[in-house]
Amino acid sequence: MFEPKNNKILLPVQQAEYAYYHGLVKGLAIYLYLKFYTDGKIKSDSPILSQLRHDLRLKDSRTFKTHITALIEHNWIGYDPFSGMYFIRNTKFIRTLHEFRHRQATVVLPQDLKQFQIYLAAVLICKEVTDQEFYWDVVKKRRLRKATAKWAVAKHSGASSHSSNERPKYFGLCNKSIAAILHCKQTRACVIKTKAADLGYLQVKHKYKDVLEFAKPDFNIRSYLHEQYPNTAGRIRCWVKWKNNQKYYKLLLQLHDEIISQIKFKRIEKLSAIHLPIEVIRGINKAALKAA
Repeated sequence: MFEPKNNKILLPVQQAEYAYYHGLVKGLAIYLYLKFYTDGKIKSDSPILSQLRHDLRLKDSRTFKTHITALIEHNWIGYDPFSGMYFIRNTKFIRTLHEFRHRQATVVLPQDLKQFQIYLAAVLICKEVTDQEFYWDVVKKRRLRKATAKWAVAKHSGASSHSSNERPKYFGLCNKSIAAILHCKQTRACVIKTKAADLGYLQVKHKYKDVLEFAKPDFNIRSYLHEQYPNTAGRIRCWVKWKNNQKYYKLLLQLHDEIISQIKFKRIEKLSAIHLPIEVIRGINKAALKAA
């Protein structure tokens, strides 16, 4: 049993997004595994690769070879067919290769590779939520300061107030938005969100808005609201409550969930050019691909 040489890796979020949207989720897991368990290079017959296949549940050697070949094609891993040595590129090289200039990175731990697809989905969800927070807490305030510096704008903003300019009471996403981010159906998005919460990658708080209260059950009220307000379909909830030993019914409208990120994000250094010709950086050895 080999132990990881690194206890955490800073993965650029743009690299995570690229992997998710280009079918490289398992390939990225392999890449990170090799980053965790090697010093940056490994022989093709190393027993670490057997452990990798076991830990990442890659039972078929052909599947493993397919993912390795994809990593070589993307130049995330280099391969020397003469020595049989794999070379794991660093993230700085990959950022330069793909021109990933954003400085946001997520902290990946070895145990995250066990449920890596859920982890990666959680990164994309939490990124969207943290971007919302950043906009309202930083960008919006910065714009407001610039606007109020001008007398005319300041006068206009003082004369009227719009709810769209008010900071939301909480930040989160509905299943429809999550499905759009993950490129999947809403039912699948809900399952992924629940699994991510179970694994501790995010926290979900259901939010509701009071609609009305009534003493006796009204079985027509739900269909009436759906008819009058089509956007409430599937979002009306009826709860039975007690007050002073009296039972009453409370109708609520389910809002989008509050999502609290448990993913750790960090800012990494600015992208600096690697002192290699772009042809060398992007070049791929076709002979190596055939031998891989």
